[in-house]
Amino acid sequence: MNFMLTMTPFGTQYRKPPFIALLATAGVVGYWAVRLLSPLPAPLPSEPIAATVVSTGQPLQPAELWLTAATPQTSKIKLLAIIGSPSGQGRAVFNVDGQSVAGSTGENPLPGWRIVAVRPVTVDLEIDGKIQTLSQPQPLSEQ
Repeated sequence: MNFMLTMTPFGTQYRKPPFIALLATAGVVGYWAVRLLSPLPAPLPSEPIAATVVSTGQPLQPAELWLTAATPQTSKIKLLAIIGSPSGQGRAVFNVDGQSVAGSTGENPLPGWRIVAVRPVTVDLEIDGKIQTLSQPQPLSEQ
C-alpha cells in the first residue's frame, strides 16, 4: 500500500466537474427556465367566497356554501309600468315580493337579473341565465 501523497498540478486533477455539480447546475437552470418562461397565473377573484355573509351576519361555513343559493329566489314578479320603444330601449318598474324595483335596458336591478329589452307591451328579463318575457296586464274594457 502506497500512502504517499503525490503532488499534481491543480488543472490536471479537476479537469471534469463532478457529476453532482452537473446535476445541481442542470436543476437550477431548469427551475429558472420554467419559472421565467411559464405564463402568469390567473388573477384572484375580486371578492373571496369567505367574505359572503348570510342574512344573520355570520360568515358562511364551508358546508353552508354548498347549501345556500347564489341569488335570492323570487316568488312573485309583477310588471307595474313600462316606458319602452320598438328598438328595445326603455325603462320598467317591477313589484318583486312586495318591493318596487326599477331598471333600464342593460341594467342589473337585482343580483342575477338583467333587463334585456323593454318594448311598448313586454319586457324581456334574463334571470339566472334564463330569458323570461313579462307582459303588462291589459285594462278591463267596459261593456
